[in-house]
Amino acid sequence: MDVKKEDSPRTVTSEFVNEALTETGGEEKREIVVNDSINTTTNTPQPRFRTQNTYEIRKEVAGKIREQYPDRYPVIVELDPRATKSLVISKKKFLAPGDIPLNKFMLEVRKVIRMGRQDPLAVMIESGQMVSGDSKMSDLYNSFKDPDGFLYILFSGDV
Repeated sequence: MDVKKEDSPRTVTSEFVNEALTETGGEEKREIVVNDSINTTTNTPQPRFRTQNTYEIRKEVAGKIREQYPDRYPVIVELDPRATKSLVISKKKFLAPGDIPLNKFMLEVRKVIRMGRQDPLAVMIESGQMVSGDSKMSDLYNSFKDPDGFLYILFSGDV
């Protein structure tokens, strides 16, 4: 599995699910298709990560990531579907170190969201629960990870 590995253990890493999985024996080929592209003319987001990949594939990928990088957590960051302000995010897949707080993680994510530095950003877990910015990513992952192995975080410019 080609997972981008950074030299610094505190660096948030993106780009971890662009790969093809092949079953042993060559009988079945399953592909993970994650298209982060955004229609920049209409700012229309592509389908959500869950709808693009089956549960089995998501679970397998998350398991491989956790096995290969036990100190990092697979996180999917997407625009809240209830948001009225249209924001664009160029990447939605991240590997987050467990020892950084959510607010530091979101500073890294903010770099790939097309918005001003001073614009407000609301963040919540996909279940709708608001969490403290001081919460460590490892604690959030252990408390709120989806059964597929990913932590889903929603953001919005509506505050």
